[in-house]
Formats: sequence, structure tokens, C-alpha cells
Amino acid sequence: MSDHYFGSDTLFSTLAESIGLIAMVWELEPDIIHLSEQWTALTGHPSADPISSAQLRKIIHSDDLMVMNDAILRCLKGSDHFYDAEVRVLHRNGEWIWLAARGRVVERNAEHRAARIVASFLDIGHRKRAELILSESEQRYRAMFNISPHGILLTKPDGEILSANPAACLLTGYSEAELIHLGHAGLSKSADTARSSLPLTGLQMGSRNGQASLFRKDGVRLDVALSSATFTDQSGAMRISVMLQDITDSIATERKLQRLARLYDARSRCNQAIIQSKTPQALYEAVCKIVAECGDFGLAWVALVDWQTRQIKPSCSEGRERAYLHSAKISIDPTIPAGCGPLGRAIRESRNIICEDFQNAPSTAPWHALAGIHHFRAIAVFPLQQTGQTIGALTLYASDKDYFDAQLVELLAEIARDISFGLDNLQRDIALSSSEARFRTLWETSTDGILMMTQESIIRYANPALETLYGHPGDQLLGKSIAMLQPARFRTSHDEGIRRFLRSGRRMLNWRGASVVALHADGHEFPMEISFSEAVIDGERLFIDFMRDITERKRANDLVSHQNAILKMITSSVELPITLAAVNQMIEGQVSDTTCCIQGLHESDGSFSWQVAENLPESFTHFMLQLPTGKAGLPDTALDAARVVADLECDPDYAAHALLAREYGIRGTSFWPVQGRQGQSLAVLVLYHHGSRAISEFEQCLLPSVVDLIGLAIENRKSDERIRYLAHHDDLTGLPNRARFMQELTLATARAARGGHQVGLLFLDLDRFKNINDTLGHHTGDAVLREVANRLRHAVREVDMVARLGGDEFVVMAENFFDLATLTGIAQKLIEQISQPMDIEAQEFHLTVSIGISIYPVDGSDIHTLIKNADMAMYRVKELGRNSHQFYDEQMSAG
Repeated sequence: MSDHYFGSDTLFSTLAESIGLIAMVWELEPDIIHLSEQWTALTGHPSADPISSAQLRKIIHSDDLMVMNDAILRCLKGSDHFYDAEVRVLHRNGEWIWLAARGRVVERNAEHRAARIVASFLDIGHRKRAELILSESEQRYRAMFNISPHGILLTKPDGEILSANPAACLLTGYSEAELIHLGHAGLSKSADTARSSLPLTGLQMGSRNGQASLFRKDGVRLDVALSSATFTDQSGAMRISVMLQDITDSIATERKLQRLARLYDARSRCNQAIIQSKTPQALYEAVCKIVAECGDFGLAWVALVDWQTRQIKPSCSEGRERAYLHSAKISIDPTIPAGCGPLGRAIRESRNIICEDFQNAPSTAPWHALAGIHHFRAIAVFPLQQTGQTIGALTLYASDKDYFDAQLVELLAEIARDISFGLDNLQRDIALSSSEARFRTLWETSTDGILMMTQESIIRYANPALETLYGHPGDQLLGKSIAMLQPARFRTSHDEGIRRFLRSGRRMLNWRGASVVALHADGHEFPMEISFSEAVIDGERLFIDFMRDITERKRANDLVSHQNAILKMITSSVELPITLAAVNQMIEGQVSDTTCCIQGLHESDGSFSWQVAENLPESFTHFMLQLPTGKAGLPDTALDAARVVADLECDPDYAAHALLAREYGIRGTSFWPVQGRQGQSLAVLVLYHHGSRAISEFEQCLLPSVVDLIGLAIENRKSDERIRYLAHHDDLTGLPNRARFMQELTLATARAARGGHQVGLLFLDLDRFKNINDTLGHHTGDAVLREVANRLRHAVREVDMVARLGGDEFVVMAENFFDLATLTGIAQKLIEQISQPMDIEAQEFHLTVSIGISIYPVDGSDIHTLIKNADMAMYRVKELGRNSHQFYDEQMSAG
């Protein structure tokens, strides 16, 4: 019967040979199954004699029998035209092979019962192995996704969130289910668009980077660095990966410095407003506008009090949340809740009131809900006085808790005092009309320097503030040329500018807020902001100059600029030593007579392993790097808290290297520990001073933020290195993974093609390793794989590469060999190493390995063919009894 169906000239035989199918004819009465010769080729079982369905079921895996029986039964009943099933069939050599079965009833008897079924079996083993490898790859990438220190969102192009890693949940305070429910649109609703350089909704296509401010689930504002990348998943669907990195601390430091710089500028502008305003209302409006702009306050307003009605009314307001005043009810009456808040108390008690947690403080309960709508989290109130009596207050609202630090409060209090002073001056101006005394009083008490000069640049008047700025007594300035206040190199251009203006009226310099370089009486130069006006007094044409020393503002601007540049370096691919060198350069530019060194700690033993100190002699830094902590080098306490040594020669702890320090002109030093987010020691910032001195107040403010910046740079780089490692290595064994191996094999074959040499590929598969996993569990199996990987590393040459493809499959790539004997030797050594007994978890294991070898370019001109042929040779070894090696030959493909 088999010859009848599957003879060499039959249709079934031709079909089976041409497309690699097993053809089957099942005569149901009697129960006889005829199989084509391809059955023997794929399963090893003979096909010459018919078999029964019971015999076939015996070699089908028990887990697959029910599926196949159900499919055949539906076909027999006529419910389905065809039946389809994927089953595992026991090969004659004892291994399970995957076959895809498809059949149909082709003949029924007079009772319409099925009489004959024709079916086919197709080998799907390669697809099943590929699916297993893909599953393992997905598990590795899921592990990387889950352990990433940065938040990652996987989304669709329309903004729907598909997945969120634990770091994203921790960062935002939402669970993964809540984030999926919110989507991009939901997260964007909480974002502070005023502070976002790139909102979440702008990250939906392509690769983009930016920053955003959003509110966590608990309402706390969070600053994040955003980056996105578009990719296509295995189903062909477009997906977007969005990474969120918490930069709240660094942004807070940057904002603080920027805010202080802007508010220093605000004070100067407020003083000019005080001088230029003609009425109190004009002064209030000018100050509100300046403070709101420079301090980034959600609301700045001047509250005036009516002492008869005990009511408060806004004189003017500025800021994006001015609508708050439409609903807020505020009083100074202490008998009602609306009069017990910060504003009422500040006016009644004539003192500054700062509330750093506006939405939770008991005294602000009447406004909690309204403050939540307008995102107010902190408030500062500074009373305004006129002739010694409180008339109102400058009131400022911020959207961050703890916004008003001591330095900011002092600066704002000075602005409030300036306003009060201006109000007094305005009142005197009104009383004195337009007399010269009124202007002289205002100018004499101005915190800005003011002078009047003639067309010939001769000084007619200089106020006391100008004398303080330049260090010249007033009697030495009057009647002298303004040239004495200018560096020599600028005097000619000044004279030419005055003459040009007198001739044409054309100004070559901004008359409102020009930056110039001034010359102090002691000879040092300093930056000055100067504004001009022109007036005719007593018939004489005069120029009036308003001057302000902007040294601190310029320093703050330079610091902000440097920190922004360093933050950009941290979030980009700039090498860590270059970033830290920029930090050193920033400190040395801000702190005079100082040289910096950053010494990094080794993670394992806490010793110093690297340093960045480009401006210190190599011999000195080499010496310092060798010093252990606590022994004539850096003190142990330097790893926990800052320490200052004003004079090395007077400190007994440093007697061991005080002489060396003196040789390099170093007199004092200070140590600033750098710690990570978990409090672990990362490095130490060391400042070497060329004179004996204490740390200044500015340095005490600057250096802690710089230390945070260093810690951020170090931890960010470590996170990047860990992610890059996991992307190219097997997490279980530490060997290169499939992706890395394919890259290296591609490069090796390219080198071989150019140089005319060969590349050997050894494909290893552990024999019967599945039995270990099935009987002892995957934990033991993983331990065995790690031991196998370790042995493989030590068994090959240094120039050879070992990688794990997945499961119990390993590969060795060999270059620089001259004959097959070299590859044979490598294979024999691998077999010998694997066959040695292994002691794993108090048990002894005996393993063998089957190795298939292919050679480029003889056995394949591309890497996929090379791997396939080595795999084929490995399976030939298993057919021949395992625990050996075979070189690939073309007969293997033919068979």
C-alpha cells in the first residue's frame, strides 16, 4: 500500500521531495497509516511498513495529543474542513522534534463516515528555536527595562502608554496601571508648560530631547530631562520609548542662582523706579512688574490697608496667577480666620512673614483650596512703611515649597526697605514740591551711584554712593574729568562718543542699562551698569549718570552659564574627565587663588583610583593619589563632612607632606565629600589655596551645589556604562550575547575578506542539559551554565571569542589560525574541559558537549550561512553519539 501511495513516480512522492513535507494517508477502516519516505528523514522511524494510529500516538508528546485529537475529531465530524496542529514527535534518537500537521477527510463511506484522511507534516524546529531565542531576548530587555535607574515609558504614536518601568512609577508616584490609564495626555495636563522646554506631547515622533516640569501624583513638582526614540516592534507596529530622568535638584540649584542674579538686577531696576516714579502708585506698579519678571513669581502684588475698615485691597498686581485675587478674601482683623494669615499678621506686627508650605500651614487654611488651583506653595510678605507707619505690604507667591531661602529673603527685604525709603522720599517730594532739595535728598540716599557731568565730561556732582563705588572722596571728584573713573583704553572712545552725540544726536551706546568697565581708586577694574539721561539745569546742558556695581551679578551670571554648560555635558555623551575638568575650571574661575582636584574612590575598597587635576603638577597629584585616607593624606572625615585646613604647616595631621605642598606653593586646603543619592562616597573635591585663609561665605554657598553637580555627573556616567554593558553581554554568564557576537563575527569576516585569511566558528551545544533543568530546576541549571562559561573562557586562546547565543548554546570564534589542526585542538580542549566533573551546590555533574565547526569563507560567505552550517555539523555529532566534534561538509546539507 505504501508503494502504491508513495512510489518514486507517484504524486505524493514528488510533492514530499520537492517541498520537504511528510505525506500521510490514513485508512480509518481498517486503522492503517501510510507515511512517505520523508518521515524517516525527519523522525528516524521507518516508513516502509504501515502503522496504526495507536502507534503514532505513542511517539507524540502527551501535552500535544489532546490538541491534535480535538482538531481531528472536529474534522471527522465535518465541523472543520481541515485540521491543523503543532505537535512534538519523539525522534528515534530520543529527542523531541516539532512538526506542523495539516489534513482533511478525502473520502467518506455510504453512511457518510470518514473513510480516508490525507495529511502532511512539516518540520518547524527552526521556527520553534527562533521563538525560544526571541523569548529569551525579550526577557533580557525586560530586565534592562526594569532595572534602569531612569524612568522609561513605552508608548504608541498617539500617546497611549503601553508600559512603564518601576523607575517611572517611583518618579511620578503613579502605579503602572495609573500611568497606562493617564497616557501622554494625562501626564501633560499636570505639566508646568511655563517651565517646559519640550512638553511630553512633543515627544511622540522621532528622537528628541528636552526638559519638562510636571506634578507628581502627590502634587510635588518634578523637573525631568526627557528623551525619546522611535522604533518598530516585532509585529511591525511603531512604538516610542520615552526616558525621564529626575533633574529636580540640579534644576533647583540652577534656578536659585538664576533667580538671585535676576533679583540683584531687580533691585537695581527698583532703585531706578524709585528715582523715576512720580507717585506711589507708579512706584508700586513698576516694582510689581520688575519683581514678578525677575523672581518668576506666580503673583506679586502690593496690598494696601484701610485702618478704619480693617480691609485690604490690591493696589496693583503682576504675574500669571493674578486671578487669585478675584476670589481670595484677606483681612487684618485677628478675630476672623481671613485675618490670621501671613498677610494680616505681617501688617499688624510690621515684620516679614515667610510661609514655606502655604497649602498645609494651619494659619493658611482659608486659602488652601484656592492655592491648590493656582499652584501656590510658598508666600513671603514684606511690610511697606511710610513715615514709620505700616501702610501695606509687598506680597509674593511662589509655586515651590521652601522657595524663599535666607539669601532671597534678605534681598527681597532690602527691596521692600528701598520701596519704603522711596515712599518716604516721594512724600518729601510732594511736601517740598519740585525744589532742588527734594532731588538732592533722593540722590544723596540712593544706593546707586549718581553723577552729573558737562559736555566736556567734567564732573559737577557726585552722590555719596558714587564715592563708595569708586573709592574717591567727593571733593576729589568735583571739577575733574570723568576719565579718572575709566580705564585708559576706553577714554578715547568715550570722548569720541560724546562729540558724535553733540554733533548728530546719535547714540552709539544704550543709554538705559549699558555695561561698562570702571576703574577704582586702588587701580582694580570692575563691571559697572550705567544709565544716562540728559537735562538742562540753570541753562547748562548736563548728562546724568546712574551707576551700579554689577560684580556680584556678573559673577552669578557666569556661574549660571558654567553650570548650564556642565549640566548639558552631563546629559550628553561627554566623557566624565572632560566634564569634571569643566567643573574644576568653573570653581577656579569663581574662587581666586585656588587650584582644584577631584579624586575618585574605588567602589570595592574605598581607595583613590582616579583624579582630575589639570592645573596641578603631575608629581604632586601622583603623590596625593597614593596617600590612603586617614594616613597623611585625606582624612577619613573628608568622606563624610567638609573639612577646612587654613594652614597646612600649622596642622599636625599634615606634617607628612607640608614640605611638598610648600614646594608647589600650596598653603591651605579644604575637602568636600561627594556622595551619591544613597549616601555612598563617590569622590572628594579638594581645593588647594596658595595662601593661608578661611573659606568665604560665597564659597560656603557655592561649593555644596558644585559637589552635588559632581555627584550627578559621576552617577549619571555609571548608569550609562551599566546599560551599555547589559546591551552587549549575557546577564547570566557575563559572556558577550548574540547581538555582540553577530557584530564581532561580521567584523571578523570583513577583516578576513580584506586580508585573505579564514575565520573558524565552533558551535557548542551541551548534551542532555535539558534533563538538569527538568529534574533539578533552572536555579541549578543556571549555576551549571555559569561554570561552563567560566571553563570555556579558560579553554580558548586570548585571541578567540566566546559567546552565549541562548539556552545551552555557545559559540567560539577563532581567527589567526593556519590549519584545521588548530581548530581541532581548540575543539578537543573544549570537550576535555566540559567533560571534567563539576561540583555544583554539593552535587557532582558530568556533562558532554557536541561541537560543529564551519570555516569562513569555505563553508559560507555570510555569517548566517556560517552559523547555520556549524549548527548542522553539531547536529551530525549528536546523531553520531555526541561528545565529539565535526567539521561541516556539503554532504550534510544534501542529506
